[in-house]
Amino acid sequence: MKRVSKVGLTVVALILIAVALWFFRPWSEYSPYKIVAFRSAHTEAQWFANFHKVLPSRRIAPSESPRQWPRTPQELNITYEWEGEQKTLRDYMAQTGVTGFMVLQDGAIAYEHYANGSMPETRNMIWSVAKSYTVTILGLALKEGVIKSLDDTVEIYAPQGPSGVRRLWAAAPLFMSVCVRFY
Repeated sequence: MKRVSKVGLTVVALILIAVALWFFRPWSEYSPYKIVAFRSAHTEAQWFANFHKVLPSRRIAPSESPRQWPRTPQELNITYEWEGEQKTLRDYMAQTGVTGFMVLQDGAIAYEHYANGSMPETRNMIWSVAKSYTVTILGLALKEGVIKSLDDTVEIYAPQGPSGVRRLWAAAPLFMSVCVRFY
């Protein structure tokens, strides 16, 4: 009985050590512990602006000739009713923690608003925005015949791309679950 207890305690101790090693990852600059500690010490807006400090990332060089968007500033007088109260777009943005909001109309910036410490220069995770743009561009390319079928492989349209990407079918970005390592 004592032998079974010793074996059981040894197994439990080894599992705890393995879990601790996985969580703290002393061999890596990225670990679940660092992510949890960093995130709990910052507001969501600060987390989104500084995620690169705890998650793998790389900076993409800005364009040497960026497009300068013309500006035609307008005030957006958008209101809605919520729980019997009249609310504005700014109320919504404040309540939901929006850090930036921009409206493009006819090729010009019609409205631009930043909050929660964000500015136009603030780095941000744009995962959902990138997904929206990707799906929109894919739909336009399909509609205009640039892409013949979502069943085509990416290689037909981008033969110079990385081999893992070339084997994907054109519809892969719609599922946002591509198993290709990019970093």
